[in-house]
Amino acid sequence: MAERNKRTVRDLRRTNRAALLRHLYFEGPLSRQELGQGTGLSSGSVSNVAAELLAEGVLEEAGSVESDGGRPRTLLRVAPHSAYLIGVDVGETRVRVELFDLTLAEVARSELPLEDGGHDVTLVVRLIADGL
Repeated sequence: MAERNKRTVRDLRRTNRAALLRHLYFEGPLSRQELGQGTGLSSGSVSNVAAELLAEGVLEEAGSVESDGGRPRTLLRVAPHSAYLIGVDVGETRVRVELFDLTLAEVARSELPLEDGGHDVTLVVRLIADGL
């Protein structure tokens, strides 16, 4: 009987992408060599994943550093403006909607007051939509 939980090549690629992005997000900018050391991925896997993410605009080059006797190493980082995140906070007195880039730097903010008794679901949803 075939095993149902076998990992596919697609699963492996997704895992490798996540490992590389996670490491760059928290530790970057880093060279491809440092990414290999930090993630445990082979140099070929790092090169392939990095090339895909660069082509998609998720990563960008962030300068270079001298190496120990070869070509300078290109540093990579998560491209801050390749995607955005939205946060919504519904408080007692206001609705706040914020837009962040991938480095969690605030790009925009909207604060809309809630009047007394203004916790009606329809009103709150409308304020969130206005903030968006």
